[in-house]
Amino acid sequence: MRTETVLQIYNTLVLSTFLYGSENWTLIAVQRRRIEAAKIKLLRHLAGYSLYDHKADDYIRRELQITAPDDGCQHPKHVELPTEM
Repeated sequence: MRTETVLQIYNTLVLSTFLYGSENWTLIAVQRRRIEAAKIKLLRHLAGYSLYDHKADDYIRRELQITAPDDGCQHPKHVELPTEM
């Protein structure tokens, strides 16, 4: 399967599954690290690297053209956040 196709699957299925209900989560640091570890494990596999290739997470994200996580709640780009009145 082509990398572009796999990334589309990642963005539509995997990312939405990871973020389902995330606006209601209260995460502690351990849970946040575990979620991020699961995401980078998948991305590492999609990029064709094993853990023993010693590629940094940022390198893999740049190669796959995926933005790094931020500190706040991550919302999918297709969801519009409500504006304050």
